[in-house]
Amino acid sequence: MKKILSCILVLAFTASCISSSKKATIEDEVEKVALTDSIPTIKPTSVEIMPDISWEEFENADTAYIDVYSTLYWEGCSWYCGGKVDTIMASSYHNPENNNTYNAVNAHDFNHKTVWATNGSGIGEYIVFSFAGSCPRITSVAILNGHVNSEQSWRNNSRVKFLLLYYNDQPYKMLEFQDSRSLQFFDLDTLGNGPGHDGYPNWTLKFEIKEVYPGQKYEDCVIADFIFDGIDNH
Repeated sequence: MKKILSCILVLAFTASCISSSKKATIEDEVEKVALTDSIPTIKPTSVEIMPDISWEEFENADTAYIDVYSTLYWEGCSWYCGGKVDTIMASSYHNPENNNTYNAVNAHDFNHKTVWATNGSGIGEYIVFSFAGSCPRITSVAILNGHVNSEQSWRNNSRVKFLLLYYNDQPYKMLEFQDSRSLQFFDLDTLGNGPGHDGYPNWTLKFEIKEVYPGQKYEDCVIADFIFDGIDNH
């Protein structure tokens, strides 16, 4: 009798767990649909594919002009002449390995070889950029998606598929990425206050990973760089 009662209790508990799991899955799907319905989804306005040659080969070439390297390492005038990121923080990052770090600051160092990598699958993880109240306004962002240093590294690690952008903690745009080893450009509205607003509070852009393209070998999700562009500098 005790054995029968134990079996009944185990079955009831299992059924309860399955029911809870199904409920959680349904709730996740409902949340995803709600976000899709209420938040505009935008795709890249342009894409620059990573070149086949290395940075060293590009740097030593006499006449080479390759978009990704030029965008990353060009020292001409840009939004950064007057604009800057005050602070960067991430919800998680992968532990250092073989003298390589994976902190949030790697995602804004204009170096395609260093990356921010999440601790785990990346779903729900985020990175936050903070700007001074009088910082020049931002109108677009370019994102180097994945571990782009090599084709194999890019395939081995997960990449972002959908990235939810928050402006001052409010959901703003859903960014949908191509699954390509590339720098992808997204047009935004004019965000921020602009010069002449000294004393205004800092404002933020938060990017939350909602879905990924799975890596062939590693679970962690990787973003190499964010590059901002905008107005008020010329």
